[in-house]
Amino acid sequence: MKTAYKLCIVAMVTMTVLLLSSSVIKCPVPAIRDLFFVPHSAGVYRHGNGLSYFIAFNPGMKAMEIHQSDSKTLNRTVLRVIVEDDHIKIPRTATYTKKGMDLALSQSKLVIKKVETERSAETPVCYNVTARKKTQRSRTLTHCLAFQDDFWFGGAEMYEQRWPINVNMKTAHSDKGMVFYPFISHNFGDYPFAPGSVLERYWLSSSGVAIFIDRSIPLQVGFNKTHLCFKTARMSSRAVDVSILRYTVCVGGDIKTIHQFMAKRYWPNPTGVPDSLVTKNPIWTTWALYKRNINQSTVLQYAEDIRKHYFPVSHIEIDDMFSSRYGDFDFDKKKFPDPARMIKTLHQVGCRVSAWIHPFMNTDSVNFALAKKLEYLVWKDDSEERKEPLITKWWDGEGALLDFTNKAAVKWYFDRRKTLDKLGMDSYKYDAGESSFLRRTFATNRTLTDPNQYGSAYATAAFEYTNNAIEVRVGYVTQNLPIFVRVMDMNSVWSGDRGLDVLIPTVLHFGLIGYPFVLPDMIGGNFYQGQYPTKELFIRWTQITAFLPSMQFSIVPWAYDQEVVEICRDLVKLHVEYVTPLLLKWGKVAVQNGDPIIRPTWWIAPTDKNTFNDSTTFLIGNDVLVAPIILPERTHRNIYLPKGTWKDMLRNKIIRGPIMLKDYSVPLKSVAYFELMKQKKLFTARRNKKLVQL
Repeated sequence: MKTAYKLCIVAMVTMTVLLLSSSVIKCPVPAIRDLFFVPHSAGVYRHGNGLSYFIAFNPGMKAMEIHQSDSKTLNRTVLRVIVEDDHIKIPRTATYTKKGMDLALSQSKLVIKKVETERSAETPVCYNVTARKKTQRSRTLTHCLAFQDDFWFGGAEMYEQRWPINVNMKTAHSDKGMVFYPFISHNFGDYPFAPGSVLERYWLSSSGVAIFIDRSIPLQVGFNKTHLCFKTARMSSRAVDVSILRYTVCVGGDIKTIHQFMAKRYWPNPTGVPDSLVTKNPIWTTWALYKRNINQSTVLQYAEDIRKHYFPVSHIEIDDMFSSRYGDFDFDKKKFPDPARMIKTLHQVGCRVSAWIHPFMNTDSVNFALAKKLEYLVWKDDSEERKEPLITKWWDGEGALLDFTNKAAVKWYFDRRKTLDKLGMDSYKYDAGESSFLRRTFATNRTLTDPNQYGSAYATAAFEYTNNAIEVRVGYVTQNLPIFVRVMDMNSVWSGDRGLDVLIPTVLHFGLIGYPFVLPDMIGGNFYQGQYPTKELFIRWTQITAFLPSMQFSIVPWAYDQEVVEICRDLVKLHVEYVTPLLLKWGKVAVQNGDPIIRPTWWIAPTDKNTFNDSTTFLIGNDVLVAPIILPERTHRNIYLPKGTWKDMLRNKIIRGPIMLKDYSVPLKSVAYFELMKQKKLFTARRNKKLVQL
């Protein structure tokens, strides 16, 4: 049998190389430990990196696999996807074609077909994988990706974000094993282990393998320390076909090459850059400092304190509870007796003004009654009458959601908002929008094939009816919008409960799935624990944010002491004068090709294994590597510099990489960052004898 199988493989390769007229070959099935190799239209797929790739089905492991080899041997398995099929019974024959393989399993049929891509040695090869249940439509399918020894990235924003996702992960546990969640955006306050607000059906490995799940598939995702599983399952009460699972696997080249290929293929580039003043100067928001206890006097005093301490401002953000009722676009007359005068005063001192709004209309609001009468709300179910709006619980009560799939409803919503526009409001913070608020039964004017489309419609309408100075916190197939996407609320702790340690991984994740214009959450966190973050935590948080696409204060530096004020003022100056030109430069690059602004270190060293598990350093474009302190009571850290010539900006030295700088000293007042030297710049520095080589 093995001899016959080997002869069959030779026949397949001969067929594809010589392009024989016969397009189908039937092969005897090998023993359980053998592999079903899928032939390629041009024989074995050889990539420009000198390696070859084979796709195969492994009956013994119940898995589809991709094997990497050199000219002599199969070196390693770079992808293993375990197929849920309780009793795999391999048929006597498997059908191979010039473009793939059809394999009948006991409970499902697996079809693997090569995707036509540009014919080039450097272009990755892709396969469409379709699994179809043989039984009734209600039966679901599950395929599980084995992490193996690789590092994986992508998917959704997570409460305890990890970079890579399969290192030091925290997962939900149950007696039944892996917990699955619908792959829709969730509010972390309700679902801390579920996918968060910004997500894409895309995963990437350090071996240069990528997977993209078809957006039409009703998808649930579960994971543990060894596997990431994809399951077809209903995400709402609407009847859907859960008997088909469809995804694309691409392989070839290094991690950067495959990522750029996938990004170009599966989502749009931003159409422009957001408001440059929001990039340059910090936002100052009332939320963390005042919570809902805001009024006209506190807002004006807040602005005056900022001015007296000589901090620049992009805009003052008036957050929760300025309106009379949640859902109405007005100011509470008792708390804000003259909002027009307040906004005019803020403008006169150089502050633009933004306000917090959301898609909810609480049942006691004027807009709820009007929208219900006009049938502009998301409805409870799919019944023809649709008389009752969906009432959902959120952190400020109970209310309905505006139907952002209804163009008339959207126009009405923003016409109602003109009462704020006429007061002089410059922009808005658009909060919420997660699909989890839709609950399981709902109906919209335009039928949604995926609940995530609600958040997409919300973010798109927000931009179209406002400007590029807005912020949103939901992202799904909205990479084209030239706006800031905010990181979900963070806590005022170092680690363990969505603290500072998840900030860099989250920003890197946003950039990876196509959202380069990241608005980090408030410096120092949201102050939910009832006490200020420590002085050390506040300073270290500011140091990181100074190198990110935008800065946002709420807790004020002068709540501590003069030393904190001076350190933060210097960091804001560094952001304005040094970092902002870099951000604007690489923002234009993001518009051109979709590359992130804030990048992982593997971006400039995609074959360097030391960079894959690096979650505490990041790059601004290809220019600057930043290595902040993210742990308490630390003034030293190890820093890995990839290949290149680096200028140590703290010590004014030249360092040649790759190198691990052990116990690098970073006092509380300092942050470590390094410029990647270009040849011309390096020559000038040497000629002027300004640098000392390490």
